Amino acid sequence: KQTIMPNHVYNVISVEEKYADKLKEIVEVGLCMYYKPRPKELELTRSPVMVVSEEEYQKALASNDGVMGLPMTAQMQSDLIKKYGFDNWYDWSLHNWETKWGVYDKEYDDGRYSFTTAWSPPGDSIIEMLLKDIPDFNYNWEEEQGYGHDMVFENGKKVKDKYFETTYDYDE
Repeated sequence: KQTIMPNHVYNVISVEEKYADKLKEIVEVGLCMYYKPRPKELELTRSPVMVVSEEEYQKALASNDGVMGLPMTAQMQSDLIKKYGFDNWYDWSLHNWETKWGVYDKEYDDGRYSFTTAWSPPGDSIIEMLLKDIPDFNYNWEEEQGYGHDMVFENGKKVKDKYFETTYDYDE
């Protein structure tokens, strides 16, 4: 069985000193979870969802180590969809954050927040929420293959918006 790993996206948000405390507060939780917390009920779900009988669910629950996602009954699946619009962590995360795992490998140092995301940077809706709390910041991200985006926000508006791509020369 082959494991497919995501491409990592390296992100940096830098702020002036007057916004440093707010950014540090956000860092403690993580950018995505701070603005759109993933429902706890979705944390141990599987993706894709495995629907099983009540008896099979109870067996899985009894043997679960808290790491692997649990299967669910059809009723549980229906309830989660009604409540959250999704029946699993993965689909919810992609819809709400536009990235698989939120942020990880986060570090904060003197107004500079660096973190990693999987496959893509946090979605525009997350950045728009950040702009309401911190209207002035620099944000750049680079995907590990070498392309990325540099942005500068002032007074809640994007004043610099530059995409870039690094090209590699390969020897034949």
